[in-house]
Amino acid sequence: MLCKKCNSGHYETFNGELAIHFPGLDGLDKPIVWTFPKVAVCLQCGHSEFSVPDRELRVLQEGAAVEGACVLWPPDAAFEIRQFRRKRGQIHRR
Repeated sequence: MLCKKCNSGHYETFNGELAIHFPGLDGLDKPIVWTFPKVAVCLQCGHSEFSVPDRELRVLQEGAAVEGACVLWPPDAAFEIRQFRRKRGQIHRR
């Protein structure tokens, strides 16, 4: 396998553990998607590739938990975080 970034053939496959978060403040109300893919890493430049399994991909597409997917949805934690807002580069409590 050749690296798509640097064309090196120095790739290794590793077991991965990845938590995917939805972006922005709206992401606080959406699940954290956990996936455990095989990750192909170019040991020359660090370019990496992996695939998201179908169930977890559906969570990313729909923005909501689906049966059998590995997600973490801490509504209390999201509420606590929303009590803070960014103002002039610093965090202030509302």
